[in-house]
Amino acid sequence: MHLIKKMLFIALLFNVIQIIPACGDCDVLPTYFDFTTLEIQNLDNSGEWVMPATADSMHPAAIAFELTIFDSLRYYRHFTKTEVIYTVGYKSSFALSDDCSQPLIANHYLTAIQITTLYDVNDDIHAGDDVTDFFVGQLRSNTSPVSGVYVWLDAIIAQTENKIYYDSGVEAFGIYLKPEVEMPIAQFEITLTFSDGSILSDTTSLIHIIN
Repeated sequence: MHLIKKMLFIALLFNVIQIIPACGDCDVLPTYFDFTTLEIQNLDNSGEWVMPATADSMHPAAIAFELTIFDSLRYYRHFTKTEVIYTVGYKSSFALSDDCSQPLIANHYLTAIQITTLYDVNDDIHAGDDVTDFFVGQLRSNTSPVSGVYVWLDAIIAQTENKIYYDSGVEAFGIYLKPEVEMPIAQFEITLTFSDGSILSDTTSLIHIIN
């Protein structure tokens, strides 16, 4: 009887040892994706906090947009890894489920942002002008559309190279026009160029200026 108990104890200990290493195993290989879609969202920059805008109207000194680029086939793709272990003495044993952050790497990265105004901004900036240098940017955070200090768009571009995204292959940032709009309407065409030569382009909504 003592020998049987000892053998059962050894078998149980073996099962526990087999299960424990599976818990916390998050060695996940990266998934590669392409930026295929550009979305432009109006931002309300008139208050203390930047918020998504619900209307196509902005104050003349608060022209702002959020740009979001992603792979439409892998938008917010999330992976959860669950190990299933078959061991002696049990029909099946399931390790604890781990929420492993899935690394995603883009096959290309931003190399240029070009912004063209479709209407006069003021007496010096006219329809058709390249107004890229009149915009600054902010990177997106998990808790707000954009956060942090303003940076030049070159800094937004540079941080996309060799970047690893986790759980969602999404790049998002805000852009802000520095000069005030002195005309009743505003609209911009935004073109993004990537390292492989691909281009994503879209036009903002027609913005009505609130005076």
